[in-house]
Amino acid sequence: MSMSNQCPQWRRYGKPHFSSLVCRMEISLFFRPSFSCLSPSPFPNQTFFHYMHLQVSTCASASGNQNQFTQMDIHKQKRSNALIWNETIRGYVKNASWAKLLRVYYQMQRIGINPDKLVFLSVIRACGSLSDLQAGRKIHEDIVERGFESDVVVSTALASMYAKCGSLENARQVFDKMPERNFVSWTAIIAGYSQNGHSHEALDLFKEMQVQGIKPNSITMVSILPACSNLLALEQGKQIHGYAIRSGLESDVVVGNGLINMYAKCRNLNIAHKVFERMPEQRSCFMDCNNHC
Repeated sequence: MSMSNQCPQWRRYGKPHFSSLVCRMEISLFFRPSFSCLSPSPFPNQTFFHYMHLQVSTCASASGNQNQFTQMDIHKQKRSNALIWNETIRGYVKNASWAKLLRVYYQMQRIGINPDKLVFLSVIRACGSLSDLQAGRKIHEDIVERGFESDVVVSTALASMYAKCGSLENARQVFDKMPERNFVSWTAIIAGYSQNGHSHEALDLFKEMQVQGIKPNSITMVSILPACSNLLALEQGKQIHGYAIRSGLESDVVVGNGLINMYAKCRNLNIAHKVFERMPEQRSCFMDCNNHC
């Protein structure tokens, strides 16, 4: 549908007055949403006037009034507009609009706005959520080109994304290249192997993590326990349970639920019941166990 069909103000005023009309409409949207033909600004108040400037220049260009903007400093415009693009991406993350987020990223690339670390983390998350391996590999190339691959947070996000896309080979390559690894990095790769059914490898990584002096936390425990369940590896499950007790993690509700599920699937209901009785929030634990057993 054309702009003339969407907006009655276009039909009334025509193209010659359109750019000034857009400006008035944007100001009206900011103070009093009275025009239904344009969407309200998705950005917070402090970025509104940047948004308004971008909308006026875009709409005027589309209507043929390009001469008004030919003297604009393009590099300065890109810098001021980078905030708007970042705000747009954050909005799509908040609403889990992953496909739209990727389209915005590609638009940023086309007009020459360089993404920062937070943008890369957002688009990596989008690729993982969509299980879009092809897009993920392209984003990875952009990350290498921009020099962010050595960042432990970015690399961890990449490894997790590849695991969610089912490419454990790529996930392990990213993990092995990390100049440093923290407990989040180890947890991400362990969870990736466990969730993709590679339980033996997940358990080996869990052992290696401890050899390297990295202490697992509750999230690591929850990630590794399903590997024991899948293999019916009761003895290994008991060892992990022992670590949880020594580390004070057994009282964590999520870890307790994981232990109960693991013992139940390994057909040891006696210990599962004992863990249940020691749980500080037994009702929550019982409901979760019923859902999974």
